[in-house]
Amino acid sequence: MVKICFLSLNAYPILANTKVHEFAGGAEVEYICLGRELVNLGHDVCFVTYKERGYEVPEIEKIGGIEIIKSYPKYRANTLNILRKVRYILKALRKANSDIYFGYGSSGILALHSLLYNKKFVFRISSDIIARRGSYFSSNTRLLCYYLMSLANRVELKKAAIVVAQTERQKKLLAKKGIKSIVIRNGFVIKPSFSFKNEKTHPPIVLWVGTLSYVKQPQLFLKLAKLLSKAQFEMIGPKAEGELQLFKYVEEESKKIPNINYRGFVHPSEIDIFYKKASVLVNTSIYEGFPMSFIQAWLNYTPTISLNVDPDGIIEREGVGFYSKTFDRLVHDVHLLITDEKLREEMGWRARKYAEREFDIRFIARKYANIFEKIIKS
Repeated sequence: MVKICFLSLNAYPILANTKVHEFAGGAEVEYICLGRELVNLGHDVCFVTYKERGYEVPEIEKIGGIEIIKSYPKYRANTLNILRKVRYILKALRKANSDIYFGYGSSGILALHSLLYNKKFVFRISSDIIARRGSYFSSNTRLLCYYLMSLANRVELKKAAIVVAQTERQKKLLAKKGIKSIVIRNGFVIKPSFSFKNEKTHPPIVLWVGTLSYVKQPQLFLKLAKLLSKAQFEMIGPKAEGELQLFKYVEEESKKIPNINYRGFVHPSEIDIFYKKASVLVNTSIYEGFPMSFIQAWLNYTPTISLNVDPDGIIEREGVGFYSKTFDRLVHDVHLLITDEKLREEMGWRARKYAEREFDIRFIARKYANIFEKIIKS
């Protein structure tokens, strides 16, 4: 049995099924699916998270067989200096006392912890931008901070026991930097199939799911809704930290568009019904990794129409949607799918079969378990 610690500060609301903070990204969903399945395989799993609800909750909880170790309250993230944050996280990682640590870019903390305590860690690539540049850049990121974070993540990539990419594209990007990696797809719980014809609504629903950040380009989905005024649009996503202006724009502009319903944050435990009812999922991001929203849509027989992202060419190769490449083509592709029921059903069926075959968390977790055991023995 191997003890694995996931460094995932935003994971607590999903682990505890609470709505303390209205945020949950694809990485958190992926990690929790993996962590729970590793528990099922007999491994010891813990998560280092923010300390939710302040100081009154215990610093260590156990929920569903997973130990949760708290670092510092999320509401203090903007007031604590970087050194105190690092100290809190290092203390929590030390408490975990795990064989393997797992993260997707911690600005050097996992590498520092590894150096201080002789521990091994796995770096999970969460986006193409991490493989290409080393860090994210948002509209509120200071240039110096961005460069420092990129440098820290590159150090972690070099020092990791193993680097796990989501796609072959990420693997190639890393290889150009002299970093070896292996490809393991995102995993998800495969729920029983259902009669999707009875679940899909009429008229068809066009769905968008993502954080309201400039990288996701939610404003383009609003523009799409205006152009296709006879279709029904559903938009789901929390505000991104530091990008309040974009959130306010989406919130206000969506009220002016009669055929769009902006629902804000929807807890991951409640979001499946939206994928199930939707006929099309639209992605407008500038870049991604392998979006969990694609997998969730495909498992619910919902084809994907993506503006800029087609991980390893899967959308086009497997015929599970359209890779539009331009906004004008995106408008055309969405209009085509919402008006051609037979094509939607064919693509939806292929999407479900592909997702069942490629993203079963039981299969993915066994791959990770084998890797963890090899790392321990090395």
